[in-house]
Order: sequence, then C-alpha cells, then structure tokens
Amino acid sequence: MQSGGTKETSRLLITFARKGRWEGDAGMKQLLAEAVKMHIDLDYSEKPYFRSALWEATWRNHEVIVKALVEKGATIDFKDYQERTPLHEAAYYGHLNLVEYFIEKGAPINVLDKFGQTPLFRAVDGGRHEVAKYLVEKKAETNWLDNDQCSVQHCAAFQGFPQLSSWLVYKGAWRNRFAIEGVDEAEMRFTGPGDGERSEERQRTDAALDEKE
Repeated sequence: MQSGGTKETSRLLITFARKGRWEGDAGMKQLLAEAVKMHIDLDYSEKPYFRSALWEATWRNHEVIVKALVEKGATIDFKDYQERTPLHEAAYYGHLNLVEYFIEKGAPINVLDKFGQTPLFRAVDGGRHEVAKYLVEKKAETNWLDNDQCSVQHCAAFQGFPQLSSWLVYKGAWRNRFAIEGVDEAEMRFTGPGDGERSEERQRTDAALDEKE
C-alpha cells in the first residue's frame, strides 16, 4: 500500500501526463525525477478506469512525456479497465508517431482488449487509414475475429469506410465476410492472432493477390 505522500505523487503524475505539463516547477520532468528517486510505481492507476500516467499521456499525444515514462520503466502494454493498452489508444486517435514508437519498443502488436480486439481494430474504428496501413505492414493480424465474430473488414464497413474495408479484404481480412455465423472451420483453424492455418486454396488466392500488388 502506498503512503499518503507517494499516492499523491502518483496521482499528480497521472494528472500532469494527461495535461502535458513537462517543463517548470509544476511540470512532469521534475515530478518524474522525484518519483523515480522515491521508487514510486509508474503504473499506478485508480478506479474506475485504471489508467496509468503512460496511458493518459498517450491518448493526448504528449510524446515527450510518453517517451520519458517508458525510459523510466513504465509498462508499455499496461491495460486499463477495458484491457486496452497505450497502443490501442494511440491507434484509435491516429497518433502514428506513438504507434511507431511503441512497436519499436516491443509492444505486442496483436494484444487483445476485453472485446477481443487488437490495436488494428481500434485504428479501423477511428478511421485512421495511415495507422492501419502501418500496423498491417508490421504484420498485424488482419484475419482475427473479435468477441462478436467480426473482423477489421466488418468494422471498416460498419464505420462507413468502404475503401478501407476493401483494402483490408485484399490484405487478408476474409473470415465471415458474407455472414457473421457459420464459420467454415475446415477453411481455417484459428486459435489466436497470428495463429492461422490456411487452406491450400486460400494460399493460392493470397499468392495471386501478392503478384498483383
């Protein structure tokens, strides 16, 4: 259990991270240095949302603070109450700079939230085409189904992004394309993001598409 003083410092870290305060006497730079000396848990979070300082700095795109927290040991894939990581939120808000940074730092690209969705789903939901493209280039799983048996292709269509939807099909998001139920398990045995076994017919189709690309 944290003492009153350390808990207050932890709360200030979260507040400053969210507001983007860095320099000055009331800035994150000085507070973070003090927190490190005090061995304060940089992943501290509170009810009801359980969002750490890194999580808060990420969705507001405070890049300097994000990098400082990571360098000082904040957990890069810390999850909030919906089990979403900073990468999920950077993807949703279109902060490509932070998405690239997290991937370079080893953040899991196919990490799932409580809805069974990866950061690619969040990028698609937010209509962040460049982020989606980058994640796919970095081998994000395109053919994963969330808890509702929907793929990123479905999400793009639902959100009104027809070009993105078509592009995702071309990039492999074909499962349940024409129906949400009745998945042909013989076509693909799928246990998790990145764990797919494609049929020979599907492999030939993908190879043909790659030649056209």
